[in-house]
Amino acid sequence: MLIESIANCLKARNIMSRIKIGILSGLTFGILMGVYWLLLGLFFPTWLGISSSNTAIANAIFQGVFGGVLFGIFLPLGTSFFVKYQTRKFQKENETWLQSMTILYSDAASHFMGLESVGGHLILTPEALFFKSHKFNIQNHILEIPLKQCANVSIVNYCYFVPTGMQIETTGGKIEKFVVNHRKAWIEKIQEAVSHKKAQSNE
Repeated sequence: MLIESIANCLKARNIMSRIKIGILSGLTFGILMGVYWLLLGLFFPTWLGISSSNTAIANAIFQGVFGGVLFGIFLPLGTSFFVKYQTRKFQKENETWLQSMTILYSDAASHFMGLESVGGHLILTPEALFFKSHKFNIQNHILEIPLKQCANVSIVNYCYFVPTGMQIETTGGKIEKFVVNHRKAWIEKIQEAVSHKKAQSNE
């Protein structure tokens, strides 16, 4: 019963997270689409066969609402499907490597390297935090952050408003940014592991 309750709770959190991301991304995309079609209708009406500014405004509202709703629905669904597929593939391709670890927490994630959001898998062990990219990236890499070098873990919003970001500051002042699911759970798990590691070092 306890395991089932935890699983149902995680599913509910995941659903609520997808709904929140869908609403925010849909609103953003809808507004951008609306502005785009409004400018197009006002400055280039003959291209669209528009005869008045009222028609241009009505068309922009329709395009914004329609595009925003579609984007808000299909982005979370498509992302969820892709993440599940990549997770299964990652586990299969890295079975030996994963079996050699004591895994405290893991999930699909993205790591920012310059302008690229590199997709892959984030893995927390008692010794370090690992990120390993999948093959569908330009900058494929493996990142290892020893827990003794983790100075601070905090929340950061992706694209300034999407609530899926997390950043880690190392003792050397370097900042690594990730996009993750359940970022509060990630931060709690990392902080617990870092505290445990420090306690072991002080013994």
